[in-house]
Amino acid sequence: MWDSGACSGWGCVGIIMDGPVHIPKGRLMATVRSAQVAKLVEASLGRPVGPEENFFEAGFDSLGLVRLHEEICAELGVELPETTLFTHANLRALTEYLENPDQPAGAERGMTGAADRRTRVTRSRRDARARARRDGGAGR
Repeated sequence: MWDSGACSGWGCVGIIMDGPVHIPKGRLMATVRSAQVAKLVEASLGRPVGPEENFFEAGFDSLGLVRLHEEICAELGVELPETTLFTHANLRALTEYLENPDQPAGAERGMTGAADRRTRVTRSRRDARARARRDGGAGR
């Protein structure tokens, strides 16, 4: 039997009632933190957000992420760099960061989604400009 405790749009924290279950203390705390963060995100947006859904694509703007950052810091009692929600731009990346703040973000870890597409486009534009300069310039 499953007794659901705190549920969000993408996960639940609950207790299995049929017998003892061993959950490592660190993993339990990470699950509780994940549920807290998901609940704060849902309250800010007015709807649940998937674990891989980019915060900007979900509807946040920069000011909204700054406000969410303040709420997360206050609710969890942690101090995070102001850029955390920009470099860890979905629930999964953010909760993984909260578990292990030394883990690299973005391209260093293998970005996916919109951030990865933006990086590829930026790199290809930069490469095209460098080739144009090297090959005699464009319009000079």
